[in-house]
Amino acid sequence: MSATDSTFKRLVLMLGALILALIVSLCITKFGVTPAVALMAIPIGLIYVYWVVQKPMIGVYSTLIIAFFCLGLARYKDGTWGLLIDGTVALTLVATLLNTRIDKSLSKLSNVGFATTAIWFIATFLELFNPIAPTMAAWFYAVRGVSLYAILFLPACLWLLQDEKNIKGIIAAWLILATLGALWGIKQKYIGLDWAETAWINGPNGKTHMLRGKLRVFSFFSDSGQYSAVMCHASLVAFILFTGPFSKQKKAIFLAIALVTFYGLVISGTRGAFAVAAGGGLLYLLIIRNFRLFAAGLSGMILFFCFLKFTSIGSGIYDIQRMRTALDPNNPSLQVRIENQKLLAAYLVDKPFGKGIGSGGSWAKRFAPNSFLADVPLDSWYVKIWVETGVVGLALHIFLILVVTFYGARRVYLMDPSPYRTILNAMVSGYFGIAVASYGNQIYGQAPTGIIIIISIAILSTDITKNKEIAIRNNH
Repeated sequence: MSATDSTFKRLVLMLGALILALIVSLCITKFGVTPAVALMAIPIGLIYVYWVVQKPMIGVYSTLIIAFFCLGLARYKDGTWGLLIDGTVALTLVATLLNTRIDKSLSKLSNVGFATTAIWFIATFLELFNPIAPTMAAWFYAVRGVSLYAILFLPACLWLLQDEKNIKGIIAAWLILATLGALWGIKQKYIGLDWAETAWINGPNGKTHMLRGKLRVFSFFSDSGQYSAVMCHASLVAFILFTGPFSKQKKAIFLAIALVTFYGLVISGTRGAFAVAAGGGLLYLLIIRNFRLFAAGLSGMILFFCFLKFTSIGSGIYDIQRMRTALDPNNPSLQVRIENQKLLAAYLVDKPFGKGIGSGGSWAKRFAPNSFLADVPLDSWYVKIWVETGVVGLALHIFLILVVTFYGARRVYLMDPSPYRTILNAMVSGYFGIAVASYGNQIYGQAPTGIIIIISIAILSTDITKNKEIAIRNNH
């Protein structure tokens, strides 16, 4: 580029900035601040779109970051912040398609991860024709977290996460965001809530997040349940990475993240998320092919269970006592859930395909406020799937989750020890842990966990060792 061209471009940019500044000033004078801010956001948005089209991997990072913060933003400013995920998912897919030779890349979709995702999306799409479904609008709103994000975002991830650098980069971003979430939760507990969080607690959410004067920490997530799941998921993955063949510096970082996020889990006051560690930890121990580590890990899990179940040590500490209630079969919260499931079983006995996507929970309150399902809470992801797709859809969903788990676990089990094997082990163990914990809460499809799950499936379905072999052959 010549000096003349460079100077001309600078002059054009300066002139454009001057014109924009004048327009914004006039807009503020005439209409106020809000339209002016919206006007200023247009060029920023256009620059971002251009940036993602040039480098689609930025779209993957953006989607993950937005998934972490979008629901918490609603405390500070009303708005449909969740739609930001829709925008970044769609943009990332389009940008990836523009930068990909489809005829040479279809093979990257020929794997278990994409096949199971496609089957599940088709099953949920057919729920559009469920004759007893509430409305088509309910389907369009509710299907996003159930299957739409996955069928749109997974192909982009499969195409982009084809090398170790991108895989390590997105995992690092996830663990950093989780650590920030833990630190913000610690701030809530020991320093206090800000004005928006205080207003949120003083509203209806105070009934579930302020128990006997004790705060159930929620950080910048939608609620303490999602916060605790993210903390336990990140802690499990970071700890597994800590056990891998990495440098001492990286191992120290992984251990620090594991401990900080685990403490974030403890102060959440949410008991069900420990199932992430129980389910994922057990799978990890089964596939590591290390008897000593297996024996030590299993012994540790048993001792921790016995500590909570059969001792009263630490009963004066609220967080420990709260964990103990998870093992009490007579816990009032558990009994309420069991009774609700009995009611749902009677209601769904003649509905093998469920009541339709969006027919339960908060969507029922919005689209069918006078229906039976609007008054019955769906405390579990699997209960939600059962209500919306019936026993047929629930069986299919669980089967597909187990297929992905078995596929990933088998890959790890057959691989020789390496950093890449440790990464896959962490991904499949975390994935299965979330699947187990989703029995107690609606974790699997909520932000940010739903996006993390899609990224995990993409990593489990990608064989970078095979890609390296192909690259070597092509170079020769």
